Amino acid sequence: MNLPGIDGLALLRRLKQERSDKPVIFVAGSAAFQLAVRAMREGAADVLQKPVHVEALRQSMSRVLTRAEQTVGDRASRDEMAARLAALTPRERQVTERVLAGEPTKAIAFQLGISERTSKFHQSNLLVKLGAESRLDLMRLFL
Repeated sequence: MNLPGIDGLALLRRLKQERSDKPVIFVAGSAAFQLAVRAMREGAADVLQKPVHVEALRQSMSRVLTRAEQTVGDRASRDEMAARLAALTPRERQVTERVLAGEPTKAIAFQLGISERTSKFHQSNLLVKLGAESRLDLMRLFL
């Protein structure tokens, strides 16, 4: 928390401004409870109390790194889905919105002024592009 020239919270804020995704573990004295709470609210991955035991540090690092790996995986999945969504035509996006709203094919066709067959065609294309096997599977992707 108390670093020479800058305090830990200021450093954490600077890292956030620089959009760093590196997890930060704070080490605080026992009287620094309020600072520990503020650090967690501002994005610290963990706060350890002095004196820090090696095993507690190992466990904290393991938890933090596991969470960071999950976050990276989640971000990659979101980026992949965003790329797939960008590949949809404007009409396929309209159909996707209505499918996700639970509207039947016939209603989608009517609302968009297209035939039911064309609506099914667009649904088929968007399922392929988004990597879904069915309308239900598509809904699960967006939950």
